[in-house]
Amino acid sequence: MRTDTTSEHRVLDGLFLPVLFSSLAMFLASWVWHGSVLNDLAELGDGQIQYLAFSAVGYLCLGTVLSLLGRYVLENVLTSKMDPPMWRVTFTGLLVGLLLGVAVNSMALPLKGRFDMMHMAVDLLWQVAEQAIGGYFAGLGLFLHSIRSRLEQEGAL
Repeated sequence: MRTDTTSEHRVLDGLFLPVLFSSLAMFLASWVWHGSVLNDLAELGDGQIQYLAFSAVGYLCLGTVLSLLGRYVLENVLTSKMDPPMWRVTFTGLLVGLLLGVAVNSMALPLKGRFDMMHMAVDLLWQVAEQAIGGYFAGLGLFLHSIRSRLEQEGAL
């Protein structure tokens, strides 16, 4: 039985599954989107490996953020406790995707040299969908962790 109650332990407690599920789901969704739908990965040529490595690290960071935000939302935010927890975390991912998509598009706009509204709208929608997927899987990991914690408290594990 664990007796460590430090705040560092509490912050990291139960994040392995949510971060893993969320990061892997977003990475795979991105791979399908950019590799199959848009064929962007083929255009990278020899840079594909570097892109995939850096995006894997980025998705681990994003999965961590979504998992921490998801846990915070489940524990503290003024959403109805009747709302299904998975949908609350999915909605959190959706909002993160919206904010991230707007930030990325607004920063990249001067670098593109042109303003293509259709491209930006599709990119924003994809960003929202991708982070909603990540939020859903972070919620799944948080849900599974809560079941395990409850079973441990009841002495079933």
